[in-house]
Amino acid sequence: MQLTSEQIQILLVEKLAGTIEEADNLLLEGLIAEDPAVRQQWQGMQEQLGRLGGVPQGVDEDEAWQKVAAGMRRPARTIPMFAKVTAAAAVILLVVGAVFLVRSKPSDPLAQNYDWKGKPVITLLTDNGQNINIEAAQTIRLGDISARADQKEMVFPVAPAGTAQWSTLAVPSTMDYKLSLPDGTEVWLNAQTRIHFPSGFQGTRREVYVQGEAFFRVSRDQQHPFIVHAGQTEVQVLGTSFNINTYAADRSVTSLVEGAVINRDEHGGEVALRPGTQAVYSADRHFSTQPFDETEVLSWMKGVYYFHNTPLKDISKVISRWYNAEVYFKNTGMQSKTFSGQLDKAKTLQVFLDNLNLSEEMHAAFSDGKVIFQ
Repeated sequence: MQLTSEQIQILLVEKLAGTIEEADNLLLEGLIAEDPAVRQQWQGMQEQLGRLGGVPQGVDEDEAWQKVAAGMRRPARTIPMFAKVTAAAAVILLVVGAVFLVRSKPSDPLAQNYDWKGKPVITLLTDNGQNINIEAAQTIRLGDISARADQKEMVFPVAPAGTAQWSTLAVPSTMDYKLSLPDGTEVWLNAQTRIHFPSGFQGTRREVYVQGEAFFRVSRDQQHPFIVHAGQTEVQVLGTSFNINTYAADRSVTSLVEGAVINRDEHGGEVALRPGTQAVYSADRHFSTQPFDETEVLSWMKGVYYFHNTPLKDISKVISRWYNAEVYFKNTGMQSKTFSGQLDKAKTLQVFLDNLNLSEEMHAAFSDGKVIFQ
């Protein structure tokens, strides 16, 4: 039986409450054993309830049920029998607060801000505590897996069944990087980008997490959809090529080059894309779609950033990422001033600033790693 994420979450709550039926429990035990995402969710719910000291006494179960039913945005007592929520489980659900009842995903391991300051070096941080700097050609051991890495690319072999160690690859300012995942999927990562991924995919879904900007060329596998978690959204694909940009905390952009993808958010919204269109998700929790210029969107992979009537504030963020420079505005009004042109990473930052300085009422100075606009 193929369960939705909501149905799995409800069964986890029933199991935690001790009210799950035997047949449902056997089904869920299989999912916990086979799917690392379900296993992680189950362990997290157990830990959270443990920290709270168990289920509090004296909670009105009928009132708890009504709150849960309202949160599910459907009439009370109308969910299917195999995914029911008992009153006791409703109490636990409210106490733990670990489940999105409309649409959910595992907690984002990249949600915490990352400090990009310091020496620019590719870094692999494993979930078991290793911190590996990639400064020369080397072989990296992750459990039973040996990955090949140098300063340009990291390649994982096809992983044997039962192997999955999660790691985070961090690409610093000034650099970009290519990652080949164990299923053959290729990922190009822009500067100041992180990706959280397993050394081997397990279960029915291939899942990764991204913060920053990345271009994916996904290996086709109809039985195992590929899921990219990116901030408040996720992108589901089978085999396709697309770019995703989540640099802005309140905005993400998915640009489809070929194939097909479905963008979803954690509030139940979704949009399907066709090649040549992009989905923009903004802080007001709405998707919008629009055509895009592939040459411009993917130009970062060639070290070029095109901009048209772009505020200097946005341009300054690219300067910071590509040149590891701190940017300051002596005149805050300059942040909204717009420019058109291109930034070429192969050229020095001073060349770009000299071109900007040709504009009227504009002066940019660069010294000791700092750019000052005034």
